[in-house]
Amino acid sequence: MKKRMTAILLTSITLLLASCAAQEPAPLETSSSPLPTVSAEPSAGSAEPAPSISAQTDAELFLSREPAAAQVGRYLTENGASVTAEDGDLLLERLVLLQMDIAGQLNVRIWDKAYMSALNDTMGGIFNPSKIDDIEDNDVKAAFNEAADALITVVRYEETPLFEMNWSRIEALGTTLSDEAAAMVLYNSRLQGNYYAGDPLNFDALAADIAAVEEQLTALDGGFVGWELRKVFNYQLSLLIAGPEGSFEGEYTDKNSAYNKRLEQYAGQYGGRFADICRDLYALENEDSQTVTDYLYDALIFPPNYPLTADITITEENGAWLSLPVVYGENYDLTEKLNEIIHETALSLIKEGRTDQTLSTYVTVSGDFMSVVFACSYLDEEGQYYYSETGLVLELTTGNPVTLDTLVGAPFDSYKDALLKVMRGYNIPARLEPTFSFYLTDNGMAISLPSEDSGWPDYYIVTFNGLRSFMDISQLY
Repeated sequence: MKKRMTAILLTSITLLLASCAAQEPAPLETSSSPLPTVSAEPSAGSAEPAPSISAQTDAELFLSREPAAAQVGRYLTENGASVTAEDGDLLLERLVLLQMDIAGQLNVRIWDKAYMSALNDTMGGIFNPSKIDDIEDNDVKAAFNEAADALITVVRYEETPLFEMNWSRIEALGTTLSDEAAAMVLYNSRLQGNYYAGDPLNFDALAADIAAVEEQLTALDGGFVGWELRKVFNYQLSLLIAGPEGSFEGEYTDKNSAYNKRLEQYAGQYGGRFADICRDLYALENEDSQTVTDYLYDALIFPPNYPLTADITITEENGAWLSLPVVYGENYDLTEKLNEIIHETALSLIKEGRTDQTLSTYVTVSGDFMSVVFACSYLDEEGQYYYSETGLVLELTTGNPVTLDTLVGAPFDSYKDALLKVMRGYNIPARLEPTFSFYLTDNGMAISLPSEDSGWPDYYIVTFNGLRSFMDISQLY
């Protein structure tokens, strides 16, 4: 029976987040630049320009000036209903990318006394833009104003406040969007606004939306909307099966429980990957919490519309327990190549002559790229903890390993300064050599460098917005 060493995997993620939390964030960008407006009619006395294939729309011209998040938010607020659907999608995409940097900074700063006091005491625990002027600390007031203008809100997960896109605000603006983007906004808004909440949860409505999102994903060929919808799909499934904070995971031990009966019902009612997941979970024996957690993690490695799947298997080899992804698909030569490279990389981290090693992995799929983080650990003879880590990025259509130069499409010297500028973390190095380990994440890229102060690597995050400054990020959607 498969059993993932979840604690080790979560430790890797926790360390990554902790490294970001240790960072002193850069100042939030603010701007008082005037915003262009969209005019429905030419001004009086002006001649309407002849149509031009290469002419930029007002929204495209606005975005070409690299506006700050607050400027994009105000542009959408003032002009969103009068733009084309194509421009609406572009504006929304840019806003989401820009918000990553602001939300990341505020999610660190919120634990400072001045920020927490402004949220909890001045605002009453809810991010209320109408009360920002009542905040006494000018730095906090400016930061919260920037967030409000950028259409960011605060959502609480248990007692943890997180800054993120205010999806209900986007929905209420009436911005002209493509049908796919509008649906994506709706489903995000429902999740954020506890649309399915209740005692019990509105399982049937949630299941219907999961099936609808999968249908949309299947019809899309990647892109920004597909990237967002995949996150929606994963969140929806986790809410349906695991429940808030994993509260449902212990309910599957009884085959006759309402939770298992629902899985059986949805497996017959719907099709696609959603139905497969429900069917597989229902067929599992002894569904304890860990079994459900492990299966759900495996099921969500690849998007539901992707021709590959994977699961994590544990084997013992060369004195080590290896927890590795195994990729499956109709193209046997491709999956065999992928699995062989993953296995060889794992073995290269194992120290010879030891029998107490553990190697765990964490997997992310971005576009047609699969990232695998390998973490090897053991206790040496003196009781000291040894830890080593590396990242591997594989191209999923060829099976070949991918360098950062290949991903960026340029030699390292041409973008190293731009990369350093957008790295976020503690103690950013003065310069960067092309020997570091990197891997892709759900929202960008992580860089791992050996630390001079401890046995743990130093971690740095680069958001999609940061990557956008020197590479085409559409390949990662």
